[in-house]
Amino acid sequence: PNSPLLDIGHGYDINLTVGQKIEHRYGTVGSLPKCHDWKEYPKNLKENRVCATLKLDGLSCAMYYRDGIMYQALTRGDGTIGIDITDKIHKIVPDYITISDKEFTGAVRGEILMSLDKFEEYAKTHEDAKNPRNTTAGLINAKEYTDEDLSYLTVVVYTVIGIQTLNTYPMPLYPFSDYVSMHEWLTQNFSNVVKMETKAYYTDNDFISDMNSFRDSWYNKYPADGIVLTLNDISFVSKDVGTYIKYDASAFKFKAESSETVITGIEWNLSKTKYLIPVIQVAPVQLSG
Repeated sequence: PNSPLLDIGHGYDINLTVGQKIEHRYGTVGSLPKCHDWKEYPKNLKENRVCATLKLDGLSCAMYYRDGIMYQALTRGDGTIGIDITDKIHKIVPDYITISDKEFTGAVRGEILMSLDKFEEYAKTHEDAKNPRNTTAGLINAKEYTDEDLSYLTVVVYTVIGIQTLNTYPMPLYPFSDYVSMHEWLTQNFSNVVKMETKAYYTDNDFISDMNSFRDSWYNKYPADGIVLTLNDISFVSKDVGTYIKYDASAFKFKAESSETVITGIEWNLSKTKYLIPVIQVAPVQLSG
């Protein structure tokens, strides 16, 4: 009864067990504040040029690197604790395991996605597939899956969230200095990086016009739910575990889609407490995928 073979987790490094909850290394992997119009758009962003990128609608993840090699990948989770999905990310994007910058030790954030074309193909053989985002989340959270299922997914990267600096006197050495150069560094090391444009907004008309233009040109490949607007200036905050990278950003959200439908019937069900519960049946309509 005292044999180590009977210990829980015998033979495994429990700190790296796939599916385990693990704390994010570089602070909180949080969500963005939202704005819906020019009035809500933050004043500090109005007064500066910003970097506009597509707000991808998938499953956020953080990929951790040591000397240019990915050793762990976590879901965002609650922002502080994520779920280890290293094995799945290695299969989804094997070209991300080793990057060209062999000195990079830190973390890159990306979105796990199923493109609109891939979802259409996947749905032909999976009747339960309702939309790309839910299908992606189902595959990432599934205990049983096939490599073929994972082949429908990809990871689009968009920010570096933390880095171990090379401490050279008198200033630490970073591979980039602002958002634009950070984006360039990503394109040099990853095959799939979110598109980016720099813009300045001073009027309501220019702002809304560009948001609609981005939607028309960027919403055709991946599921998306807005436009991310980020100041070019970024902050490097030194902590014991390394350097956190902070971005001043806001997510512009379009007005929710709406559509008229037709009631085709009403189904009545008797509840356990003897109440009749009506379920309204409607003709299908398409809303945001």
